[in-house]
Amino acid sequence: MDILNDNENRLFFRFLIPTIGATLITSIYILADAIIIGRFINERAMAALNVLTPIFSLFNGTGYLLGVGGSVLMSASFGEKRIEKGQGFFTVSVACAVVFSVFYMIVLLLGFNFIVRLIGATDDIIDYVRQYGYILASGAPLFIFSSMLQVFVRNDMSPKIAMAGVMAGGIANVILDYLFIVGFDMGIAGGALATLIGCVLSLGLYGVHFLSKSNRLKIKFKEFSFGKMRRIFKSGFPNFFIEISNAVLISLFNIQLGRLIGFEGITAFGVIENSYLVVNSLSNGVAQTVQPLIAANYGAENKKRVKSFFKAGFLTALIISVIVTLIGEIHPEYILNLFVNADESLKDIAVPAIRIYFVSFLMAVSSIYLSGYFQAVMMSRYSMIICVLRGLILSGIFVFLFPALFGVSSVWYVMPAAELITLLYGIYALKCKIKL
Repeated sequence: MDILNDNENRLFFRFLIPTIGATLITSIYILADAIIIGRFINERAMAALNVLTPIFSLFNGTGYLLGVGGSVLMSASFGEKRIEKGQGFFTVSVACAVVFSVFYMIVLLLGFNFIVRLIGATDDIIDYVRQYGYILASGAPLFIFSSMLQVFVRNDMSPKIAMAGVMAGGIANVILDYLFIVGFDMGIAGGALATLIGCVLSLGLYGVHFLSKSNRLKIKFKEFSFGKMRRIFKSGFPNFFIEISNAVLISLFNIQLGRLIGFEGITAFGVIENSYLVVNSLSNGVAQTVQPLIAANYGAENKKRVKSFFKAGFLTALIISVIVTLIGEIHPEYILNLFVNADESLKDIAVPAIRIYFVSFLMAVSSIYLSGYFQAVMMSRYSMIICVLRGLILSGIFVFLFPALFGVSSVWYVMPAAELITLLYGIYALKCKIKL
């Protein structure tokens, strides 16, 4: 593939399918655990998994910080025909991944009980949290490198290998989840072990790319610099912030729903949040599809091709947002029953909540896409503003403000309102700053 000269539409779709496949299958690591644990163990075990979601977000967010941040800069350097400079960004990303992995393992394992209590673990689920959490914390390097290398391998012209790695790991995770939890009766720890084995398999397949003749992902120690590190962090921070802010938002919602509605409110939100994993994966898939294409052509100063790739990606994002929103509006009970055996009391709360909350997906997909686009054209400031607005500031304020002003049920309108305001800002920034 020649990113700078091949037909734009053909290139876009050659990247789109494997990239969306890779990002979508990534969500299975958590979804498979949630569904199988919820149905074959009990609701407390599923609640424990939900409490540990912020740790998943920390690992994946760090991987995306280094993977997206480093690979976008690498692609731009390759577009400028500066190959060793691009490899320098890969070198710095790998070094940072090692440091973060060791740091997270030490902190999480030594301060485990304090940390899980801080993020919501209660006495009735703490045993389940410990069984899953210690295994999860020990696997920090696997999660971080898996998320990071998935992006680098894809952006080094091997989207099919990236997709194969994620798919193999995801499928293995689903099979082993059922085998360990149901077949071998290993409980929630079996789910954690299955997830780690899935990561190992993914990493093994990514390694195939490093053996190919087309591989440009090479360690160049002479290109290491703290300047490159700062640029990687600046470029990739919006992706990291998306993951971390989502973790914070989950905690805030759980606190409010537990206080206002009780356990059933938290359960309903857990179903919605697991659905959001899929939507977020689709959104990131479209954004990550255009990032290497736009970044390389932006580096080559080919504005016409940048505009063409942007339009193809934005149209795809719009189509996805309409489809996922309609699913939530038409079949909310199917979504609910996928995760739990809901009684009428839970249905009365969850069904309208799903319908309201899913409206936010109509705007969220496009907002995430615009955030990724601003990264690709080296305008990460606007990407960061989008992430902060939707992921923390607006949602964090509204989750407390709405119930106080409009009553308990208004808590479900928090994200539609936050996403709408964020998208309007993203469109404004696009028209004023980029002028496509």
